[in-house]
Amino acid sequence: WKKCNEVFYCGSILVPLDHLNASDSRRISIAVVKFPAPLKPRLGTIFINPGGPGGSGADLAKGAGPLISALTGGHHDILGFDPRGIGASNSVICYPSASAHAAADIAAQTFSFPGFHDSPISFPAFGALSQSAAATCETHSPNLLPYISTAYTNRDMDLMRSALGEAKLNYWGFSYGTFLGISYVNLFPDRVGSVILDGVTDPTTYTGTSDAWTRTSLTDTEAVLDGLGRECEAAAAASRGCALAKLVSPSRPTVASLLRGAMDDLDAAPVALSTGSVVPFLSGLHAASAVFGALYRPTTWPALADVFYALLDPAQRDPLPLARFLGAQAEDDVGAYCPVTDDAGRNGFLAVKCADGVQDSTDVARWEKEAKRAETEYSPLIGRPWSLMTRPCSFWPRPAERFAGPWNHTLSNKVLLIGNTLDPVTPLASAKVAASLMTDANNVLLTQKSYGHCSIAQISTCTVKAIQSYFIHGTLPEPGTVCEADKSPFAVEEEEEGLAGEAGVLSAEQRARVEEVAAMVAKANRV
Repeated sequence: WKKCNEVFYCGSILVPLDHLNASDSRRISIAVVKFPAPLKPRLGTIFINPGGPGGSGADLAKGAGPLISALTGGHHDILGFDPRGIGASNSVICYPSASAHAAADIAAQTFSFPGFHDSPISFPAFGALSQSAAATCETHSPNLLPYISTAYTNRDMDLMRSALGEAKLNYWGFSYGTFLGISYVNLFPDRVGSVILDGVTDPTTYTGTSDAWTRTSLTDTEAVLDGLGRECEAAAAASRGCALAKLVSPSRPTVASLLRGAMDDLDAAPVALSTGSVVPFLSGLHAASAVFGALYRPTTWPALADVFYALLDPAQRDPLPLARFLGAQAEDDVGAYCPVTDDAGRNGFLAVKCADGVQDSTDVARWEKEAKRAETEYSPLIGRPWSLMTRPCSFWPRPAERFAGPWNHTLSNKVLLIGNTLDPVTPLASAKVAASLMTDANNVLLTQKSYGHCSIAQISTCTVKAIQSYFIHGTLPEPGTVCEADKSPFAVEEEEEGLAGEAGVLSAEQRARVEEVAAMVAKANRV
C-alpha cells in the first residue's frame, strides 16, 4: 500500500492470469484503492463494485469511499478494485491507439442500433460491425480475453481477501456487482461474511441468451417512466413545481405521454443546434437517451422535466437545456474525443458479459426478430438497443472458466438482497428469482419502495439502518421487510431539510452526496 493522498491508500496485487493452470506462470496486476475505517473498533474490509460489467471499483472508492463508509457505519475499510481487464487492471485493449478507439466510439454512436430512432445502419451492416468489434478485441488482446470472466474475478477477490488476512469476505455490489457477488458466494460458500447484493440481476438470464436477459432486465422500465410522469403531475397539483405537467392535453393526457411523444416529434423533425456542440442536432434518439438515463436517478427528474418543458412549451421551444442536460456541448467532454491514454471503455462490458453468457446465435435475421420483440413487448423506450448491445458476443472467444450456477450452496452467512419496487433495469422480480434460487436458508430480501437503480437512487433511512446493522452487528432485517423512500423525487427543499434533520443516520451533507454514488453506479451500468 502507498498513500494516494491524505485520505486514500492505493496498491496492487499480482494474481495468476489463468487460475486453473498451475503451470502457467503469467501474472496480471489488479489495482486496488482503500479508504480506511474512520471509527473504532475496525471490523474488517468491505469490497465494493459499481456494476457494469466494466465499472471501476477503484474509481468508486476514490469518488465515494468516505460516503460508502458512512452508509455502512464507518467501522470497515472500504476497498474498491478494478476487475481484471478493466481500468487499471490490465485493461482489455481493442484498438491500435487511444485515438482510434475514440474514433470507433464516435462511429458506434453515429450508427446506433438498426431500427432505433434515426439510426442509419441496416441489420446486415450491424452484423458485420458486431463481428468486427469481436475480431478487433481478439486481435489486440488475444492473450487476455479468455481469462476475463466473472469466475476468474471471483478467484482474484478471494486472493485479495486472503492477502488482507481476513477469514470471510464482506461485500456490497450494485447491479452487475450482484452477479459478481452471487457467483462469489457460491464458488466460496465457506468464506461468506456480510454480503449485500443491491439492484439484483437475474443470474440465470445474465448467463443466458441476449433475449432472455433483455426480457428479465426490462420488466419495469416503462412502469418507471409512467411513475416519473405521475410524480410530476402530483407535484404540480400540490404546487411543488414540475411545470411540464401544465402541457398535458387531450392528445397527450399524461406527462409520460408527453415525453414519449417528444421522442416521436424529434424523430419526425430533428432540432438544429447552433452552438458548435458535438451533437449538432437533437433527435428522438437524444430524447430517449435523456429519459432513460434519468430513470436510473430520480433526483434528476425535476431537471429532466424542466428541460423538456423548455423544449415543448410553445412560448419557448428551446432545445439548449436538453442539449446541456445530455452533456452534448463539446467543451463538456473534450477528453473523450482526444484521449491520451486508452482503456477498455465499453469493450470492458463486452469482455466480461461475453465470457459470462452463452455464445448466442450469429443469425442476423434472428437478431432482428428478437429486437422487434424487445421493443414491442419488453420496452419501447430501450428494448431494441438492450437486445442488440451484446451481439458481438456471438463472435467472442470462449472463456477458460464460466460460472452459471448452481446458486444454492449452503453459505457460512446469510446474504442481504435489496430490490427497489420500480428499478428500470434490475427489477424486483429478478431479486425474487435470486432469493428463491439461493433458498431462504441463505438470504433475506429487503424491498425498498422507491424508483431508480439500486437502493441509493432514493435514500431510505430504513434501508440505511438495515445496511449498517448488518455490517456492524451481523443482524439481518426480518424476512418480508419493506422500507419506504424518505421523500418523493419532486420534494421541495423544506421537506428535504426536515427529513435530513430527522434521520439521524447520515448528516445532511452526506445525504446530499449519496447522489454522487448513485451517479457513479448509473454511469457504470448505462447502455
